[in-house]
Amino acid sequence: MYKQYRNLEPVQWLGPEAAWIKYGNPLKQPWRIARQAPGSDWDNPVPENIAISGDLIAYYDSPGPNLNPTIPNIKRRPSLIKTLQNFTGWVVGKPISRGASQRLCELAAWFSVVTLADFNWAEPSSVPKWQRIGLNRSGTGWIDVNETPTELKWKTDQISTGTTRVLTD
Repeated sequence: MYKQYRNLEPVQWLGPEAAWIKYGNPLKQPWRIARQAPGSDWDNPVPENIAISGDLIAYYDSPGPNLNPTIPNIKRRPSLIKTLQNFTGWVVGKPISRGASQRLCELAAWFSVVTLADFNWAEPSSVPKWQRIGLNRSGTGWIDVNETPTELKWKTDQISTGTTRVLTD
């Protein structure tokens, strides 16, 4: 392929997405929709995350909320943010002979679910301490962004050193 095309690069389209938030105690408060979009923009991988070697073209993406533009209508400090995002990726290249860029492979649909918790949510005067929590996943295909996320529960796991509590959906 690299002998017939030049400027090979992966491209990516952001599909339907949603951002859900909780205010106050994350175990007691309901999810509220903060943003929902049908998908309308390019979301190409950044150059630092692209690897091209012969016929191998790969990239790494790190989806999740950009807290300013992703959720512009937040009126107060949330305790949890959950984003559901769908993507479609493919590789393009320009023919060496001449012509416009062409799609060079099948489309690859994938999704990402990222959950961030503000560990300082109960202290309004403190700086938010956002951390990913164990409710993240990704996979092939697209997911339904219209469904309200399931409520969080405490799951107790026995570990040799004692009991650990973990948030689950």
